[in-house]
Amino acid sequence: MRIYRSVRRSLPTYLTNAGELSVPALAIFFRALAVEEEVAIQNAREARRRRAAARLRSRKAAAAGVDPAADTDAGSSSAVGRPAEIDAEIDTEIHAEIDAEIDAEIDAEIDAENERRRVASDAASFLQGLQWCALYYFQGCPDWRWHLPYHYAPRASELAAACEAGWRPEPWSSDGPLAPLHQLCCVLPPRSAPLLPLSYRPLLTSATSPLISYFPEKVSSDLGLISAHPQPITATHPAPLHEPRRSSSTTRARSTHGKPSCCFPSCHSTS
Repeated sequence: MRIYRSVRRSLPTYLTNAGELSVPALAIFFRALAVEEEVAIQNAREARRRRAAARLRSRKAAAAGVDPAADTDAGSSSAVGRPAEIDAEIDTEIHAEIDAEIDAEIDAEIDAENERRRVASDAASFLQGLQWCALYYFQGCPDWRWHLPYHYAPRASELAAACEAGWRPEPWSSDGPLAPLHQLCCVLPPRSAPLLPLSYRPLLTSATSPLISYFPEKVSSDLGLISAHPQPITATHPAPLHEPRRSSSTTRARSTHGKPSCCFPSCHSTS
C-alpha cells in the first residue's frame, strides 16, 4: 500500500476498472515495486552473509581449540577463555575468506533459486491470474478450469517488463466447473480417499491409477534461499499441479451411470 500511494499520482488510471486490469498503470506500479524488491533481496543476502560468517567464525574458533559456544563478556569482543590474539586472527581470516568463500556460496544459491523461479514461473501466466481474480470479484468467474501452473511468482521486474511489452490476457475457456467428485479428486490427499465413493478411491491410492503422479508420497519443502529469516511455515511445497482436463476425463469414467454418485454410505439407506 505504501508503494501504491507513492506512485498513485503518476498512474494514468486506477490499477483496475470494473475488473479489467490497466496494463499501463500496472507497469508503473510493478516498476516501483521492483525497486523495493531488490532492496529486500539485498537485505536478505546480507543476513545470510552474516549467518555464514558466524558459522565460519565458530569453525575457526573450534579449530583453535576454543569452545565456540563460550559466552561473550558484555564489554569485550573476546569470548570468555579465548585469547584476544585468537579473536584477531579469526577476524582477519574471516575477512579474507568471506569474499571468496561465503559470497561465492550465497551467489550460487541465489543464482540457483533465480533459475528455479525462472523455470517455474511466468510473468504472462501470473498476470493472467491477476486478471482472473479481478474479473472473479467484479464480474464473476471468467474460466472455471483456469489455474496458475506454477508454484512461484515472478519477480516484480519481470511483471513490469511484461506490462511494458504490451501484455494482453489470453481468451478464457468456456468449459464449465468440475463436478463435485472430480473436484474432490483434485484436492484430497490419498489418506482421505475413504471420503470418496468406492469406485473413486483407487484413483488416489492405486499404483496403477492414471492420476497417481499427482500424489507423491513425499514432497520437498523450499524455504527460499534468499529469505532473510526462512521458516518452515513460509516454505513452498512444489507438489505436482493437477491438470483439470486430465483429471476430469479420468474421473468421469468412474461416475455411476444412471444413479447419482454419493459420498456417504448412509445416503443409500432406506427408512
